[in-house]
Amino acid sequence: MADENDFLAAIVDRPDDDALRLVFADWLDEHGQPDRAAFIRLQIRAATLPPGDPERAALSGRAEELKRPHLREWMADFPWGGRLTGFDRGLLACVHGTAAQIAALPKRVWQAHPIRHLVLDKFAGRLDRVLALPSLPRVRHLTLFASDGPPTAADLEALATCALLTGLESFANLADCGNGLAAALARCPSARGLTDLYLSDGTHDDEGTAALCTGADNLRRLKRLRIDGRAIGPGTAAALARTPALAALESLQLYLGPTGDEGAAALAGAPHLAGLRELNLLAQGIGPAGAAALAATPHLTRLVRFSLSGNRTLGAGGAGAIAGGPWAELTTLELDACLLFDNAAEAMARSGRLVALVALDLERNEIGPAGAAALSRAGWLAGLRELNLKNNPIGAVGARALRDGLPNLQTLRVSA
Repeated sequence: MADENDFLAAIVDRPDDDALRLVFADWLDEHGQPDRAAFIRLQIRAATLPPGDPERAALSGRAEELKRPHLREWMADFPWGGRLTGFDRGLLACVHGTAAQIAALPKRVWQAHPIRHLVLDKFAGRLDRVLALPSLPRVRHLTLFASDGPPTAADLEALATCALLTGLESFANLADCGNGLAAALARCPSARGLTDLYLSDGTHDDEGTAALCTGADNLRRLKRLRIDGRAIGPGTAAALARTPALAALESLQLYLGPTGDEGAAALAGAPHLAGLRELNLLAQGIGPAGAAALAATPHLTRLVRFSLSGNRTLGAGGAGAIAGGPWAELTTLELDACLLFDNAAEAMARSGRLVALVALDLERNEIGPAGAAALSRAGWLAGLRELNLKNNPIGAVGARALRDGLPNLQTLRVSA
């Protein structure tokens, strides 16, 4: 290609083509920009490795060191320099700004950078300007903040009628926008490619989840759904449980709302949730009855990761039911901060059959030496490699029993 602009235009048109980016890196090497070439190669290599891989972290660190002294140079055409931006595979991918700033981005910026993620702040009364951008179909990830207040009726209508979100894969709302946002998203005619949805909203309640679930066409590809909010209750679980359009879900996370036993039973009875691999029900007020319903379901049997952290009403009956559940593929179980005592550990030891379990988190409970000893004798825990019992009074005797009784244990976390 003739020059840098030609390469960048081609990459904007083919943003997923790493081979093209590597050819661009070679061109940069040949034209006196070795650090930028190395930065592209390092980020591409890091992106091929799984999260948590030590090599990925090392590569990312080296890339950051290369970027730091060159950021202003590489972002010379960007209105607010390199601040509040993010790079992916060597080129600008994420822009964080107010709705007014992003709506005013020059055309040349969109032409020269494969921008795929917009993080919008201060959008009240201005969202329609962003949702009318000609380059919006290129955006795959949209995150909303609202430091200037909730969206207006005009904002919600702009989202509900937007025809340009055809490339959108993930949507996150990190502000108190109320039920209207979920309802508008459900109506949006161009949001049918969503795979990830994260609603962290203290004003979103069961009515908002019910409104979201009316947009079946926008839920059919959804793989990951997370709803945070103290206002949600059993109605949220019930709405999800009666929405067959959620059949592609692989991960469901409900945080902080009082779903309770009623909500747990509703989820357990939903056959369209059979594809779930991760279920996280944090601080949902689930007790023994809800745990028993989850453990008895014929539907949620493919879980690999299951968290009931913060369910302080779980009790020995609930912990024992979960340990005896039907999850033959479960590798990670989190029951931290559940106010479990020795009788709960003993119930788990007696009833457990999670033979694939690799990691068990029981931090911040009240398990003592007797409970630790019971766990150490549980044959179904023979394959356990990670056990977290920090902030439990198991003492040196309990720790020794666990190390002696669990032959494959590699990491045991206990309080000093």
